[in-house]
Amino acid sequence: MNERLTTIMSLLKKLTEEENQLVRTNLPRIFGKKMEFFDEELPLLSDDEMDIIIKVLNGMILTKEYAPKIDEEFERLKDTELPSKVEFGRLDVM
Repeated sequence: MNERLTTIMSLLKKLTEEENQLVRTNLPRIFGKKMEFFDEELPLLSDDEMDIIIKVLNGMILTKEYAPKIDEEFERLKDTELPSKVEFGRLDVM
């Protein structure tokens, strides 16, 4: 099995059944292809198309892993007075 295909199948295992179904339903539409049997037709995609799928799946997984932490941090810091000024430049750290 091709390395990209192995990566895609591995990433799909990290998603819930609902997320998996969303991917299998929507990715073929993004590529403008009919893929009634996603797993069987996936190996027929070009390497570039498989790379896009890998990036999409990685993005979904990163969002799943870090979005809850963002919510937790927001809740933890909601009453903290945070700086409202953004500055650019070098920090001199000793």
